[in-house]
Amino acid sequence: MLVASPVAFVGFYLHQRWKSRHDLFPLLETDLFGDRAFNVGALLILIFWASTTPFSFSYVLLMQTGYGYSPLATAASLAILGAAFGIVSPIASRLAALGVRRIMMAGVLVDLTGMLLALVLCWTIDPLPAAWLLPSLLLVGTGMGLFMTPILNVVMSGIHDRHVGSASGVLTTMQRGGNALGVAALEVPFFLTLSGAGSRGLNQTASYVQAFGAVALCNVLMLLAVVGLLLLLPDRTSGPS
Repeated sequence: MLVASPVAFVGFYLHQRWKSRHDLFPLLETDLFGDRAFNVGALLILIFWASTTPFSFSYVLLMQTGYGYSPLATAASLAILGAAFGIVSPIASRLAALGVRRIMMAGVLVDLTGMLLALVLCWTIDPLPAAWLLPSLLLVGTGMGLFMTPILNVVMSGIHDRHVGSASGVLTTMQRGGNALGVAALEVPFFLTLSGAGSRGLNQTASYVQAFGAVALCNVLMLLAVVGLLLLLPDRTSGPS
């Protein structure tokens, strides 16, 4: 399936481009990919969402297997991230007057700070108390809330009405694809680090802490890429083009 998927995707794209050119109501309006803001925005969404799920998933592994916490206790601590996101996300749309790009950049930088904090704690403190990671969760959730709502609004704001359905589908695919790709890719360094830590004689908790730090490092690099792409994102304030 993995080998066949690129061929299937190319065939699907060519078929949809042919339908677009002949006004045959394609599922995917390929004209969207001539819009630089849409392309950059879709890539931003893919990379950012690819950093979110593996972070949470790795945290669950760390807490339950590394520290031995129950699923309920793990969920309660992870709820700090969700609560921060839930509180900040509605506020982010109200801060648009300050500049949407500024809000998104602030969100990424806050998220990046949370990841850096987790990385530093995991790789410098031994033994690391589990509670020390809670401020990192708070920062990451706040950053997500400041970024996720504005980026969708910015990308969709310049899309013509007849392309809204296709654009929404592509962005949703970027979100779900980013989540799946992030878990598939970032859990590789997680388990490689976990295995290496165990072979060096570290105990189970310390090994999982090191592995979680590896995921935090990957997320730091991904968020730095998001910062760069944000600087390339065209201004949408002029409306549809």
